[in-house]
Amino acid sequence: EALISVNYNYDEFLTFGGTFRTCVPLECAESCVSLGNIIPQANIKYSKALFGFFGEKLGIKDDRGYISFIDPGWENLG
Repeated sequence: EALISVNYNYDEFLTFGGTFRTCVPLECAESCVSLGNIIPQANIKYSKALFGFFGEKLGIKDDRGYISFIDPGWENLG
C-alpha cells in the first residue's frame, strides 16, 4: 500500500457493458505502477481487495469493471 498511488477521474459519459451505470475500468500502469510485483497470484489478491473497496465505498459491483495489471520494468522508468 505504501507504494501504490491512485488517480481518480469521474466521467458521467463512460459506458461499460452497454450501460451508463457506474463502472470502474482501472489500468494499473499510468496511475498505479508496481515494479516486480505483477504476478497472477498477487493480481487476484489485489483485484479482490480493490473491488471490495469499490463495492463498499462506491457501490460499484465487481462485474462493472476490470483491472489491467502492467509492470513496465525498472529499465522503463526514470
